[in-house]
Amino acid sequence: MQHFLFLQVPHGPFVNELEVGLETLGHKTTRLLFNAGDWLYSQPDSAIFYRGSIEDLNSWLQDQQVKQSFTDIVVYGDCRAIHRCAKQAATQLGCRFWVLEEGYLRPSWVTLERYGANGHSKLPELFQVSSLQNNVVSDESIDIPAPSNFGKSQRYIMLWAILYYGCRLYFDFLFRSKIRTHRPNPFIYEFASWHIKLAKKLFGRDYRHRKICRRFIREEKFFFVPLQLVEDSQIEVHSQFDSIYEFIDHILDSFVRNANPNHKLLFKGHPLDSELINYRKYIITAAKRFGLENRVTYIHDGVVPNILDHAMGTVTVNSTVGLQAIHHRCPVMCIGSSIYNHSELTFSGTLDQFWVNPSTPDNEKYRKFRNFLHQECLVAGGFYRTNAIKEVVAGLVEKLTCTSNTTNSLVEETSCQMDCHTLEGTHKAVLSPIKKVLHLPTLLIPIVTIPVLSVPFFVSVVGIRLRAHIKARIKKWRRNPS
Repeated sequence: MQHFLFLQVPHGPFVNELEVGLETLGHKTTRLLFNAGDWLYSQPDSAIFYRGSIEDLNSWLQDQQVKQSFTDIVVYGDCRAIHRCAKQAATQLGCRFWVLEEGYLRPSWVTLERYGANGHSKLPELFQVSSLQNNVVSDESIDIPAPSNFGKSQRYIMLWAILYYGCRLYFDFLFRSKIRTHRPNPFIYEFASWHIKLAKKLFGRDYRHRKICRRFIREEKFFFVPLQLVEDSQIEVHSQFDSIYEFIDHILDSFVRNANPNHKLLFKGHPLDSELINYRKYIITAAKRFGLENRVTYIHDGVVPNILDHAMGTVTVNSTVGLQAIHHRCPVMCIGSSIYNHSELTFSGTLDQFWVNPSTPDNEKYRKFRNFLHQECLVAGGFYRTNAIKEVVAGLVEKLTCTSNTTNSLVEETSCQMDCHTLEGTHKAVLSPIKKVLHLPTLLIPIVTIPVLSVPFFVSVVGIRLRAHIKARIKKWRRNPS
């Protein structure tokens, strides 16, 4: 029997369903809570509160290990201060350390890795070892399931975040936590910014930008630059840049000195960017400073696969859009550390050289790498939608409770031999995520927070749906006026 300790995980009912799935198989789970938002999505009988500081967390975990005998620690992202401390503790205690992340291939996949993810991942060196040993499977010998269409999750992400941060807004004072959030801005500012963004969406801004994008990719020769989130740890930890601003300036400076005068740049904002920082204004100002005002375009929205099909190349720090670009055989310049930054997949020269002579990725090498990812770390499903949660939990339970896979055989591990307590009491019934969120102790929290914080959100969502419905009716009427 294994004993899983969960630290901070994606907002919403996902972790509850995962805990129930593991407990149903006879394993034990514990959730470590740091604030009121964590408490909202926790199971009362498996939760432990931590009110200490980051500096004391390592020793606290070692004390808990004596009492609880953890075998596995599970986190979402490995770059937060809390999770870096947990990784260190896992190494000292001999526990398996698992990292959850959004899928390297999207949509409809999530990532589960041992030891670390992204720049801390062992996958690049494992892929090289597997290639040398001819262990990487070919397309003919593996049956990769087609991802299910779970639907868009953006609204669910915002809903779970509103409940999470609303709970923190009203009840964090009860926890007296000494650990500050990893996000750079107060969440109340982000709430306001998201509501403004939704209002702009309601009034057709994204539609106008998609129209601009379609015209641009038809008429221009351009390089594509997808921006990452301002709080993305991949920028801070796994790149040479201190901020997105520095990355933008670096791109513009190199482009103006080396690119063909007839070529242009297309910047695109991240779909989950709250737009608290106005990148469009900054890029326009910076383009003027470099004398590129007529060669640089910024869009908030656009169909990424269509852009990649027409782009001369893609420049990114380490975004997963880079993998999408390789899939579309679009040349990629990866400036930061990433799992796909191999000489056969990405450009191996400098950025200055990339503008002049971008090289097309090796399609055969990409197919092998994609198959390797499916074997080692990808699980079908998602963290936010009900149907996606159901599928991803089944896959994660299988991987978390199975210790015989390629990763474990290729990397020398510390054996984890610990006494585990038997699971006491009866297992909980697997409830739907909505019922899990609205269990009795936390029923009053959404009632209090929704009127204050999420009325504009729901009004915007309803408005968007109504606008789409009216547009469909008008289109139908134009086709058949009678």
